[in-house]
Amino acid sequence: MKTKYEVFLSQSLFGVAVALAWTPIIPMLVEKFGIFLTLSIPAIAYSFSALSLYFTRIKGEARTIAFLGAFARGVSFLALFLEPKIATIVIGLCIGLVILLYWPTSNILYQRSLSIKSRGFFSSLVFASWGIARMIGPALGSWILKTMGVAPLAVIGFFLMLATGISLWEKKEKITLNARKKCFDKSLERVVMIDGFWQGIHFTVPMIVTYLYLRDFVNFGITFSALAVISIMVSLTLGYKSVNPNRREAVLAYSFGLAGITSIALGLSNNFVQWIMFLAILSSITQIKAPFLFALVADKGKSVECAMVRRELLMEIGRIFGIGISIAIFLAGGKIEWAYILSGLLMLIYSFKLKGYGLFGKARKKGKEILMIVQKI
Repeated sequence: MKTKYEVFLSQSLFGVAVALAWTPIIPMLVEKFGIFLTLSIPAIAYSFSALSLYFTRIKGEARTIAFLGAFARGVSFLALFLEPKIATIVIGLCIGLVILLYWPTSNILYQRSLSIKSRGFFSSLVFASWGIARMIGPALGSWILKTMGVAPLAVIGFFLMLATGISLWEKKEKITLNARKKCFDKSLERVVMIDGFWQGIHFTVPMIVTYLYLRDFVNFGITFSALAVISIMVSLTLGYKSVNPNRREAVLAYSFGLAGITSIALGLSNNFVQWIMFLAILSSITQIKAPFLFALVADKGKSVECAMVRRELLMEIGRIFGIGISIAIFLAGGKIEWAYILSGLLMLIYSFKLKGYGLFGKARKKGKEILMIVQKI
């Protein structure tokens, strides 16, 4: 089997594990651990992975590094049986290890195997596969959680993560994970960090807020499965547009702006109907934004290996600030969804700076042309 298909299979299995066994567990964490400890899990993960990426240089066989990362993520499911405070730390560290080891390694293998033209499309296919998993996974996993408890989900999650690591066992090539080496210009680095800031909020807060509205495991799972149907349609429909490398920056700028506007609306929503409507729109925009940015980073990097590792470090730095803002708002007594207002403003403002594109890029360009004509007259 070709490398790109092996990595696609591996990353798709990861998506299945998260959709089926992790997403349904978030409400249980809120019930058992509380909102603060639930938010602390990604905070620990992002901090640990960022510090490790910056201060360490990992070298070895791709299959070993990827397997250890996937195995650690499998252990995080088993850690659910520990006392809440201990479990929070262990789960956070395990997720940090998968970010540190599995994701840079699998992304390097994937992007190396793709041409510049096919990068965007095959990246969108991975996100599409996760969407397919989310169409069934959260609803099925929530039903299992409610009827049989957390044990079956923990075991399923562990073995799916083992399969994720084993699927890359043929990849014996040597790789080096060195995130301190700069690979692309500062403007793109800022874009990656801003997207990471937004992800730090988007990865956990929506699930917490949705459960606080519903207070039912099964309804929670059905809701996120329904959201996946929308996002998968968008991903498959627009993925082909990333085949042309010249379109990537323009589409990224527009998706940043739209994500910013929708994030602000989401943060201002005051009932479940508004919340779920804007969350559905935002999930669809995410399916557009993510593969385009991913392919753009690979295009602009000095090397694929360097770009994927540096991207991961910058993402984690942004995510630390995103989840940190969420925790700060919660501790201050505010609604944690307000964090979306800050992230939305940041993304909306920066969308105007993306290589001359942006929501009103064409208008600005036309305005400059008119000004030049007037000056000539």
